[in-house]
Amino acid sequence: MSNLITNTPIISSYPPYKGSPKLSGTCRINLLDFITQMLAGMLWTPGCCLTNIMLSLPVVVLLHHLLFAVLVQSAPLSSSSDLPPSFREAAERVKTLVEKIMNDIPAVHSNTVDTEGLTLDPSTQTNLQRMVTSLGIPAAPVIKPPSERFSLDMCVSRMLLGSQLFHGLLGVLSPRLNGLSGLQHDLEDLQTHINKMKDVAQLSSNGEEDQNYNLDLSRNGRYDVQVAVHLTLTQLRSFCHDMIRTLRAITSQRLKAH
Repeated sequence: MSNLITNTPIISSYPPYKGSPKLSGTCRINLLDFITQMLAGMLWTPGCCLTNIMLSLPVVVLLHHLLFAVLVQSAPLSSSSDLPPSFREAAERVKTLVEKIMNDIPAVHSNTVDTEGLTLDPSTQTNLQRMVTSLGIPAAPVIKPPSERFSLDMCVSRMLLGSQLFHGLLGVLSPRLNGLSGLQHDLEDLQTHINKMKDVAQLSSNGEEDQNYNLDLSRNGRYDVQVAVHLTLTQLRSFCHDMIRTLRAITSQRLKAH
């Protein structure tokens, strides 16, 4: 028995695990169950002796490193305080682009909407809630800084959903009215940068599907098109304001260097 123990490689001779390919959620669960069963079978079998345990040590060490890798991959970075500096950089790029979009909205509105009463000035805005319903313009997703009840995953996912929504709305409106393509391209770029944020933070992909809306202006007159553009730009400006406020809260939090 002493020979067996002496000839058994010691734990320190095995290099630490340095990484593994990304696994899907189902694969992680199945692999985790398999590793757990293997460890239980080798170490907790009735009648297990010290010799068998020592002979199993190399396998146990390998399974231990694999189990650690699976657990690390399966746990997303759920708060901005857990994220690397690269996340702050990605968030800053998103914020810069959102500020550009919000600053461009007044000029775009002025160049596309000339119907009297349709302005961005809150003191002179007309109540058009009925038009919102009749035209089928959906409300933008609610965005607010991450908290215990509003996770970072939800926050970034709704940023992406909102940018997809307004990109789609402007895509419907652009053929009916010139001057909207610039914002549309910026919103497309915004989606790319938000996806980079999600990749850095290892956030889930749930809820990224394009939202459905019934905005059909093929039979509507010029006034309805003008109102639709006005409402879309008004909601986009409010959405951008909420995004900037949220991004400032995210980037101002202390981030750990990895």
